Amino acid sequence: MVTIKGYTNNSELRKKEVIPGTFDAVFKAVLTEEKEVLAEIIELVIGIPKEEVIKNGVIINSEYVRENIIETDKKSDLLISIGDNVINLEMDRRYYSGSNKKNNKYIHKIVNHYNSKNTVQICFTSYKEGEELKGEKKSIRKYMFQDSDGNVEDYGLEKYKIDLEYIENKYYNNDELTRREKIFLMFKESNREKLKEISKGDKIMDKIYKRLDKLSEDEALSLLYDEKEREEEKKQAEIEYAEEHGLNKGISQGIKQTAKNMLERNMNIDVVAEITGLSLEEVIKLKEDI
Repeated sequence: MVTIKGYTNNSELRKKEVIPGTFDAVFKAVLTEEKEVLAEIIELVIGIPKEEVIKNGVIINSEYVRENIIETDKKSDLLISIGDNVINLEMDRRYYSGSNKKNNKYIHKIVNHYNSKNTVQICFTSYKEGEELKGEKKSIRKYMFQDSDGNVEDYGLEKYKIDLEYIENKYYNNDELTRREKIFLMFKESNREKLKEISKGDKIMDKIYKRLDKLSEDEALSLLYDEKEREEEKKQAEIEYAEEHGLNKGISQGIKQTAKNMLERNMNIDVVAEITGLSLEEVIKLKEDI
């Protein structure tokens, strides 16, 4: 699927397309503004009954507020508490070598902060997986965390990955999709006609489409979407430059020195963090020392 370009000022495109649910602000908005959709996804992935999520689920940490969407520096985290469970929902739109490390580090922060009996991360991925993923492709994969000795950590820490790329490929190959896969696909697809086709006759999917449609009318949100698209294009170009010139090959020999070399080339600090696996704080400190 071709990514939407210049959405805000393209009236013809806006008639044909919505801002996709792979855009983080839209993803979080759909789930926070449509609790029945959020509950349905949690039930489909984890098995907690939808009625229990609707009745007892409490969003405990969502910095996302649509009225303040123009404040682009805000980081939107979506955590929902249900009984002994704390569930984090994330959308990873683009792959980079440090993405798994970032998400795993974040889920451990949740464990330490909320001290819940069960901590679960549901991560939607909207990209072709890296070379580390081998074996049979699936729409959902469950991961158990391991300690430094390779032993499975047994304190209720789980991670589920929803492979949107795999589901989309099934759809465009005319393979039969389950209802669960169709619901997930609603967050990947942006074409209005296809969204209507996928959601036809289903209450939950219809809610997703209508919410995507409404969010796409928000001028501040569309401006933010265009801005983020430009930022992502620039970051992707920098990553490709780094890979082409071998800047990431020396990581194992000296991560910080590699990061310094990249910073000296005035590369974006987010890109440096993504390629090296260093935290933003570490990269910022290195930049200050140059």
